[in-house]
Amino acid sequence: MRAAFLAGRFAALLAGRLVAFLAVRFLAAFLAGRFLAAFLAVRFFAAFLAGRFLAAFLAVRFFAAFLAG
Repeated sequence: MRAAFLAGRFAALLAGRLVAFLAVRFLAAFLAGRFLAAFLAVRFFAAFLAGRFLAAFLAVRFFAAFLAG
């Protein structure tokens, strides 16, 4: 029970940092006029919140490839 509680706390902490990271990335992409990158950041966030970790992982991979050119 304690391990589950600690895992939940860690997930909440990680999610909080992830939200801040994604908000910054979205804002930067939006301000730079890269609307596709901003859209992908939002899609990743929605997939992550829905618990679809594979979809979120794929969105991150695509986003990284897009940023790399």
